[in-house]
Amino acid sequence: MILVVLFVSLSVILLVIGLYYIIANRVRYIIQITDVLLLSFYLFVEVAYFILFTIAFEGSISEETAYLFWVSSVILWIFKLSIPSSVMVYTLIRKKIRIVPIFLFSILGGIIGTYLLFSPSFQSAIIDNQYAYFLSDELLLTLNFFYNGLAMFITIFTLLKGYNKISFQMMKNLLILLTILYNINIILYLGFLLNPEYFFLRLIYLFSILLFYIVEIFIVIARFDLFVVVTNEIYDFIIFHRSGVLLFSYNLARNEEIDESVLKGSILIGINHILSNFINKKNMLNLIKMKNGDIIFEYNKEYGYAILTIVKHKNKIIEKAVQLYMEKFAEEYSTILNKINKNSQLIDTSEFKNAKQLLYNYFKPFMV
Repeated sequence: MILVVLFVSLSVILLVIGLYYIIANRVRYIIQITDVLLLSFYLFVEVAYFILFTIAFEGSISEETAYLFWVSSVILWIFKLSIPSSVMVYTLIRKKIRIVPIFLFSILGGIIGTYLLFSPSFQSAIIDNQYAYFLSDELLLTLNFFYNGLAMFITIFTLLKGYNKISFQMMKNLLILLTILYNINIILYLGFLLNPEYFFLRLIYLFSILLFYIVEIFIVIARFDLFVVVTNEIYDFIIFHRSGVLLFSYNLARNEEIDESVLKGSILIGINHILSNFINKKNMLNLIKMKNGDIIFEYNKEYGYAILTIVKHKNKIIEKAVQLYMEKFAEEYSTILNKINKNSQLIDTSEFKNAKQLLYNYFKPFMV
C-alpha cells in the first residue's frame, strides 16, 4: 500500500509540474491555446493510466473495483500509445500517408476497447495479497500484440525515415531517447501481460513508465522549446528601415550577425522594391514563396521599418514570433525611430545593438 501511495503521489506531482510549466510559459514557447490543451490532455492521460494501473493490483480494494481499474488502464494504454506515434508521424512525414497510422490506431483501438467492455477477457486471482490478471482470450492477446507491435514499428520507422529532417542535433538526441524509452515500455508491458504473476516484472515496468514521465517533464521544463522547431529552421533575420538602410541582420543557421556587405546588389534592390510597395499600406504579414524556403515579410507603417525572415517553411509559430518581435522592437526603439523619421538624419545602426537580445527572447529555439 505504501508503494502504491508513493507511485501515485509522484505521478501527480509530475503532472502538476508539467501542467504548470506548459501553462505558465505558453507565451515563451509561442504555442497556441489549442496545443496547450492537447499537450495537457496527453499528460493527464499518461498519469491517469499510471494511477489506474498501479491501484488495480491493490488487494485492499474490492475485486470488482480492482477489475474495473484494470480494464480501464488497458483501454487507456491502447489510447495513449497511439498519441506519440501519431504525432511523430504527423510531424516528420510530410505526405498524405501520415494519416494512415491514425486510421489504423482508431480501427484497432476501437475493436480492442469494445472487446474489453463487452467480453470478460481477463481472469483475476489473488497472489500474495495482490490481484493478478490473466488474459484468457487468445484473440484479444493477438490483437494486443499486433497493436503494440504496430506502435513500435511506426515510431522506429518514422524516426529513421524522418531523422534527416530534424533541424538540430539535440532534438535528434531527445527523440531517439524518447523512442527508446517508449519501446522499452511496450516490451515490458507485453512481458508483464504474459506473466502477470511476477511482481518484480511489474515493478520494473512501473519504474520504466516513471522514467519516461520524468524525461517528458524534464523536456517541458528545460528544453521544450526544441519541440517548437523540430523540422523547421530560420536562416536569416533582417531588419530594414524604409530608406533602405540595414538596421540589424542575423543568420540563425550559423549564429552570427550578417555583414551589410553580404546583403548587396540584387538582394538590396529586391528588399527596397518590397519596402516601396508597402509604405502606403497597412501593417501586414506577407509570404514570399521560394524554391527552398519562404520569406516572411512584415512592415511597420508607423515607424517605417520592415522585418524579413527567411525560413525553411512558414508556420504559425514563426509568424507569431515575428509579430511579437515586431511589437517589442517598436516599443524598444520608438524614440530613435521617430527621431530618424522626423529629422531625416543619418542612421547610426549601433543604436540597435540590443536587437540581438530581443531575437534571443523570441527565437531561442532556432538559435541552437
